[in-house]
Amino acid sequence: MKRIFTFLFLSAIWSQTMVAQNNFTILAFEDFETATIPADWVAFESTTPPAGATSTTPSDGWAFGETSYTGTGWAVPAADGGFAISNDNVADQDRSFDALASPVFDLTGYDSVDVIFDMFYDGTDGSTALFLVSYDAGANWLSIGLPADPAWSSTIGVTFQYTSLDGTFSDEMVFAFYHSDGGGAGSGFAVDNVIIAGYNNPCDDVIAIASCNAPQTVTLAGLGIVDFDFTGACMFDVPGAEQLYSFTPTTTGAHTLSITSATGTSWIDYMWKEASTGCDTLGWTCLGDQNATGNFALNLTSGTEYLFLLDNEFATSETQTFSIICPAVPGEPCLLSADTWGDLGAAPCVDGGCEAADPGYIAFGIYGSETYTLTNVQATYDYVFDVCTGVGAGSWIPEIVILAPDGTTIDAWNGEPATGSTLTHADQCSLEWTATQSGTYSIIINELGTANGDAPGQVDCTTSFATDNGNPTVLCGTNPAPCPVCEAGTLTSPAVQDLCPGESFDVALSGNSTPNSYTLYFDNTTSGGTGGIEAPITITGYVDGNFPLTIDEDINGTLSGQPSPLPPLAGSWEVKVIVVDGADADCDSTASFTVNFLTSADAQCITVGIEENEIGQVNIYPNPSNGSFTVEIADVKEFAQFVVMDVAGREVYSQTVLGSGTLREVLNLNVNTGSYLLQVNSDSGTQVSRIVVK
Repeated sequence: MKRIFTFLFLSAIWSQTMVAQNNFTILAFEDFETATIPADWVAFESTTPPAGATSTTPSDGWAFGETSYTGTGWAVPAADGGFAISNDNVADQDRSFDALASPVFDLTGYDSVDVIFDMFYDGTDGSTALFLVSYDAGANWLSIGLPADPAWSSTIGVTFQYTSLDGTFSDEMVFAFYHSDGGGAGSGFAVDNVIIAGYNNPCDDVIAIASCNAPQTVTLAGLGIVDFDFTGACMFDVPGAEQLYSFTPTTTGAHTLSITSATGTSWIDYMWKEASTGCDTLGWTCLGDQNATGNFALNLTSGTEYLFLLDNEFATSETQTFSIICPAVPGEPCLLSADTWGDLGAAPCVDGGCEAADPGYIAFGIYGSETYTLTNVQATYDYVFDVCTGVGAGSWIPEIVILAPDGTTIDAWNGEPATGSTLTHADQCSLEWTATQSGTYSIIINELGTANGDAPGQVDCTTSFATDNGNPTVLCGTNPAPCPVCEAGTLTSPAVQDLCPGESFDVALSGNSTPNSYTLYFDNTTSGGTGGIEAPITITGYVDGNFPLTIDEDINGTLSGQPSPLPPLAGSWEVKVIVVDGADADCDSTASFTVNFLTSADAQCITVGIEENEIGQVNIYPNPSNGSFTVEIADVKEFAQFVVMDVAGREVYSQTVLGSGTLREVLNLNVNTGSYLLQVNSDSGTQVSRIVVK
């Protein structure tokens, strides 16, 4: 018999509701519907019949797939299907105890884990039931007693937030159910619908910004952390994913949080506060919401740690790159730029010629201090940044800083102190450099002085003139970069994919592309599709690591996330993946495939209902249903979101409703029969209920 130890953890919570810390990952679901033990589960102890047993056949003490049970002095009422049961009469043996263990899980990537299950255990005849956890694949066990109840206990839950002496989970985690009849012959234990889900706390994933100008690239996609509901600071609902950063300045004064790139598919809210106030929902100051390049002004104190919160307003994926620009130190280049103006496009390369990288600003030139980005720069080759000509050229003396992709390496700088300088615009308006790194460069232009020299009005890199001063242009240098060969990976998606409402299709590629940048192209012109803008739709910004892509009829929120929401795709659409070269030309496209977006009326799309369930302030009825059911949620401040997931954690339904007080919403699902989780998100938190579609 294995030794049973006392549980060591911060909190174990029993409730009729699993209140989520986060949009969780479902790790396992077992409903014990079949008459055999599930794969990878293990029943142990009392496998040999004890003396005097009626049956001499070895047994693990468990029966599976039972729908109800009536024995001597003890009965289990019917459940919503099969369940697992431990009882002397079922096994036809007089035994002392039995245990049923889950498969082994690697939980090292989670901050907390919830295990929820239905059970029947009345505690009669000296019976004892325990929930067990092992960190070493079953060599040793920790235990907690289960509460007795004369009826089925629905959605019992155990939350583990700090579960071992070193505060981490192991890669050999096992959960088990233990029953001892204390020598009696009547009572037993039944369990059903076991769900194991993992969570992460955003305050356990704070990224430290190491230095000034160090670029941070973040991608926020999907739902965010619900009981860390950073709502209201920027006056917008932010149910999307979040990321926290910390930064400790070494200089007191004006800093700039500069956003240098953004995909523009969603909006990220930027908030900040002093770390000493705690990593919680209180005291955040809004900088603003952003879906494009831009800057936010900050007044920071040297030696004080600050927290920065980036929170997506939608579940749509949004990628942005930002850095914190610090005040200039005398004798060093000015890196405090007043505005991130735009993208110069791809760096020029030689392929039968060299075309300048210039966005074509013909109406005005550089206006005050600016920052520009330049993509597809190749290391070891030479480039020239030029503002010698164009609108307003010669109005003032520019200081030019060429900042490499790592955000800290300065490849070139032509600045000098403004006071006493004899430099002119012609001396300073062009700067050649050899790229030390491949990737996206930042080119920062500041006003060094007046057009003809000496400008004591320019102090500490501040802007003293706001006039046009030449068009920004990038040219090939002395050792020009060759244009890279353009090639694409091979499309391996099925030629035709049929989707019912709420389902997703996959875009799969094998191999890599050069350059590593893909565009997803939807075209309905030849196959009669509708929805979206009813014209070819192009989604940019994908890279090799994004594939395989999983996409729904809303293109994962891209259509509904527009300022003027677009209808979802319907009918038949042609889909392909395109690779674009450094000159923004389509150089190699993969084969296309067809996606048929079906309706609930199609034969393979089955409409079913949901059982009645009531959890806390959330009521779900009726049960069963012919395809629609009502969800009531109380104490809503601004919004409620309803998300249905299957046992694999895939979202099959989502709807967001704005309002306050008690909301009543009718939901209609098109899903297959089986068990699902309904996650209800509101301003005050989240509740998750198990639902069964008949």
